[in-house]
Amino acid sequence: MSEMENESQKDSEALLQNENPRNDNAVPESPAKKKGLSLKIVSIAIVAVILVAGAAAFYFVSLAPGYRWLTSYQEARDLAKSTGKDVLFCFTGSDWDESSRKLLDVIREKGFIKSAREKYILCNFDIMRDIEAMAPDELEANFKLASKYGAQDFPYFVLLTSEGDVYGAGTFGMQDGEFPGDFSSEGLFAFFSSFDESRKEITTLKDAIRTAEGVEKARCIDAFLSVVYPSQSNEYTGMIRAVPDLDKNNETGLRGKYLLQIAFLDATAFQQKGLLNEAVACFTDIADDSAMTPSLKQEALLLASGFYSLDREASTEKILSMMEDAIAADPGNANVEGIRDAMESVKKMARD
Repeated sequence: MSEMENESQKDSEALLQNENPRNDNAVPESPAKKKGLSLKIVSIAIVAVILVAGAAAFYFVSLAPGYRWLTSYQEARDLAKSTGKDVLFCFTGSDWDESSRKLLDVIREKGFIKSAREKYILCNFDIMRDIEAMAPDELEANFKLASKYGAQDFPYFVLLTSEGDVYGAGTFGMQDGEFPGDFSSEGLFAFFSSFDESRKEITTLKDAIRTAEGVEKARCIDAFLSVVYPSQSNEYTGMIRAVPDLDKNNETGLRGKYLLQIAFLDATAFQQKGLLNEAVACFTDIADDSAMTPSLKQEALLLASGFYSLDREASTEKILSMMEDAIAADPGNANVEGIRDAMESVKKMARD
């Protein structure tokens, strides 16, 4: 699997199909499935999830002003930017998940909120089983956010810097599939503090990018992108596109890697517009660049064949020829066996 594919987000439908390991209650089905709403979260290999604001204030409407958790993604992000505070997202299932209910009893207490808000902008996204209790568009927005941040077990927390860089995420209290965790303010703050080193790494690397120039800046970008959460990969396209220009002579050895990532970004955009020839060209145009190693060239040609195969009028012979070219680019690569297996599948589909 390519580095770029490793950075792509997991299929968001996993959230909607997930079984709750700690009781018989499954994560509730997306309202899009129950009410026929349109929900398209996944694109080819790179997922472009549009973040929309909204969530219900189900558990927090009775709290006094200043002691409420926010329920709007955009409001939380804007406040973080203006205050310089980190963001704490909390995903819960208030009307079906027992651990969420236990957690909510703690985090809605004024004492907890008073302490937590000194450091964090607090924002809760609830996903309720009773879809009549929340507006469909609000619930759908919460599903998209839960999918983006990988929340498949609740209660789930995500910690972000004021600039929106994720440095911690996890299901609170889970150990070996069970929930013996300390559902107390002290237990929660200890959990949040466990991500302090990750935060330090993320912010240090981000600061290094700001001060570096030229090829050193390219190295700093690569180091930063190597530690960010995969779910955020589509938010750093500006950095990705900057690397080849920062290292025109490939001094870092990174130019080919980022040429391929940029080609994938551009090809995906063309594919979404139905421009498959242009999508294929994104890869074939860079295949012979001097910065492309044999393995990267092989990957580029294989991706070209994949995008070409999306054309309803694609020629089987041409698909196989393109895959043969990919093998020839790096015949000793361990991926060759997998490519040959794929070729046999293409032949079988053509016969059928």
